[in-house]
Amino acid sequence: MKHKIILICCLCAVFVMGVLLYIYLGPILIRQNNVALDDVGVVDTTIVATTNTNEADIGGEKIQEGTYDEESLLARVRRTARSKTTPVPVVISTPVSIPATPTTTSPATTAAATLKSILIGSDTFSTVYTVKEAGSMLESTNQNWWVSSGAYLYSSGGVGSTIRGALSAIDPWRVAFYLSNSLDTDGGYYPQNIFRLVLKSTWLNYKQEAYFKIINDNLSVSPNRNASNGLLLFNRYQDAFNLYYTGVRVDGYAVIKKKINGEYFTLAYKPIGTPTVYNRDTNPNQLPKNTWIGLKSEVKTNSDGTVSIKLYMDKGRTGVWVLVAEAMDDGKSFGGGALLKEGYAGIRTDFMDVEFDDYFGVKI
Repeated sequence: MKHKIILICCLCAVFVMGVLLYIYLGPILIRQNNVALDDVGVVDTTIVATTNTNEADIGGEKIQEGTYDEESLLARVRRTARSKTTPVPVVISTPVSIPATPTTTSPATTAAATLKSILIGSDTFSTVYTVKEAGSMLESTNQNWWVSSGAYLYSSGGVGSTIRGALSAIDPWRVAFYLSNSLDTDGGYYPQNIFRLVLKSTWLNYKQEAYFKIINDNLSVSPNRNASNGLLLFNRYQDAFNLYYTGVRVDGYAVIKKKINGEYFTLAYKPIGTPTVYNRDTNPNQLPKNTWIGLKSEVKTNSDGTVSIKLYMDKGRTGVWVLVAEAMDDGKSFGGGALLKEGYAGIRTDFMDVEFDDYFGVKI
């Protein structure tokens, strides 16, 4: 009897150890794959047909055939998503069919087709979900987002966010980052210091926008906490080593850069207002805290093979977008050829706890 009890206890111990190894080794193995990546939508509304074949209904707001263009249609989607009290995110699907003559197309069908053709991604973060970091895009369990660094993306209460504050000492991702990049994450407690989020669809010419709110600075001892950190958008992301990025930096400047084979080239660097001198100890972040900052980027290949890139900013969420930086990549001046292939969009933040809202990407 005593031997049976001992055997059962041993088996239980082995099972518990197996579970713990699974919990902790999973993130550690992912981080081993993602160390090199440290330097990377759901539409909350749907369009339905109405009983009138000359109009469509977007979240209860009726529109008449021929009375909308792409921008106004997207604005209605935004307005509907923001006003919903009990959002249920759905992928745009084929609307209810309306009997019609063979030559008639309902405006609901036209509207849905228009959205499908121009909308590259959308998330108002109005549903509760968590996306865990994954070793590759294919391994990400979220249909829209891939967290390639930063451990977690949270969506709750109408906003998305990085980790806020320190992870628990026993969180598997705390252990994984401690082993893979302790310096940049302060012993693994702050993976959000190197947050990289990629939208899981590729596009060529598009504009994307998102709102950011800085909740807290993480004044890490890492030498990689410097003036180049900021709130940034990925454009034509091929991989972690080849992409354009646009955004605003903690030194008070707007920036457009190209990264080719891991090397950065600055295409534009413009002051926002009148920045003061950056100092990582006494003046570490000139971007406002607890204030929504909208960033919008546009990237487009021109007929001559050059690439035009623009960055707009909406400080305070006023709805007024101001052009703060623009550049043209001629394929010669900035590290070689322009990035002419379709790529992913996405978000990057550095050494901060950040909230997100109203991410939209639109084909142009």
